[in-house]
Amino acid sequence: MDYYIFFDMDGVLTPQAQALVLADTIGRKKEIMRVFSGQLTKHVGLEWILSKGAQFLRGQPATILRKAAMKMSVTPHAKEAVQALKDASYHPIIVTNGFEEMASIFGKRLGIEECYGNVPEAVDGVLTGEMRDSKLLTLKSKGDFVRSYCRDRGVPRERTVAVGNDENDMFMFRETGLSIAFNPSQYIKHSITTSFSQAVDGRKKEFIEFTRVVDIVVLGNDMSKIVPFLVPHPDKFSQKIDESTRL
Repeated sequence: MDYYIFFDMDGVLTPQAQALVLADTIGRKKEIMRVFSGQLTKHVGLEWILSKGAQFLRGQPATILRKAAMKMSVTPHAKEAVQALKDASYHPIIVTNGFEEMASIFGKRLGIEECYGNVPEAVDGVLTGEMRDSKLLTLKSKGDFVRSYCRDRGVPRERTVAVGNDENDMFMFRETGLSIAFNPSQYIKHSITTSFSQAVDGRKKEFIEFTRVVDIVVLGNDMSKIVPFLVPHPDKFSQKIDESTRL
């Protein structure tokens, strides 16, 4: 039986943010950091951040995307984990709010052929600073994408898995049969501690809602820790895992 596993990229398959690696590659990291600081403090939306960030690429050769993607580091044991999943009839897919070409080039380094993201416009091999295709610009975009992907291909929910680490991945988690918060961001860690604290105080609504969305939390950045939950099939109650990684 085939399964489909949707991976976030930044903070999951790579410990880096692709936008910052790209900015560093073109020598404008400090400027990009100022743009992204608004998203980190939730003062501006993801759509504004990505559109504004793309403007920094104006005049750059389109080949800069490949150059940056090749510089990105790989999460420990990610390549081995992807191969183990493919051997167990999983189709790995990258879904990113970043650039599709960077994800495709990076994904091939791990053995992932199917990648989806936003596409910056290029004319005669030069980036214009505009977006040609922006299907993954909002926080909810990943959830919308996964839902449409599965509907169009007739993939049943019970054969799908999502692996992510941040707020936008929560919407993807809602659309799959099993969800794994891998090396979770401060946002998800805060959600965990808040929902647990409220449950202890007798307010269980938030805790129940959180556990409906997130099945498994894997702390740390060792990608091999997700494999026992998934091979030979998705199972959040697998007996082959370290109890410290289970939510």
